[in-house]
Amino acid sequence: MITAQQKSEEVLFCYGDLFPEKVTGYDYLIVEPAYFTAMDVRAFKENNKKVLAYISLGEVDKGSWYYPKLVDHTIGENKIWDSNILDLENPKTTEVLFELIEMYMTERGYDGLFLDNIDNFSIYGPTPHQKPALTAFLKRVKTAFPDIFMMQNAGVEIIADTREYVDVLGVESVATDFDFTRRKYRLRDEKTYTNRVNELSGIEAEHDVQIILIEYADTKMLHSQIVDRIKDLGWSYFIGRIELQKIPHY
Repeated sequence: MITAQQKSEEVLFCYGDLFPEKVTGYDYLIVEPAYFTAMDVRAFKENNKKVLAYISLGEVDKGSWYYPKLVDHTIGENKIWDSNILDLENPKTTEVLFELIEMYMTERGYDGLFLDNIDNFSIYGPTPHQKPALTAFLKRVKTAFPDIFMMQNAGVEIIADTREYVDVLGVESVATDFDFTRRKYRLRDEKTYTNRVNELSGIEAEHDVQIILIEYADTKMLHSQIVDRIKDLGWSYFIGRIELQKIPHY
């Protein structure tokens, strides 16, 4: 039987460069595909169950190699992350994104995708009116690659619309609450945490979707506090620094 403590070891998010042969034993490994060749991906897959390529469907980072292809099809900025908001209703945007996905799946050999910034299409995001464009694009991807494995990040409010296409729901900062202004790691207050857990439990039951928690910590003490808080939930989880550039060690 897998214990709650062991569950944290099942998931790794790392958007920095890695030595593929040294990353082993994860059920879900999520990486930044710009760093890795098809040979690297094969090495990852030999020692891990699912290897997913990061891609944002809501924004494009200004440091991304494909930013020049999308910048003219954006409709705003996210100053916190220094990124531009994508216009998913623009066919030129979806063509660029689809070409990326095709490369990741066909040429590089990933098992699937980690879909970031899906909350942009909820009522709390900048482009809720583009939710139909999102689901149409997800349908296109699923039709082209029937065996693709997709993990949605955030956007819990629209899981009823996306569940047909995604396999897992990742949710950031349920137990924690990173302060972007002061760059401070901290626990959420107990009431907010409990409400978020209850909401996710309801979503898990209603939509039969696996939940993965993505939490952030910068010290061994905070890491331990997070584990103590979530260990009885039974959900797999990842705990690391907000930048996600290195394998976390506590």
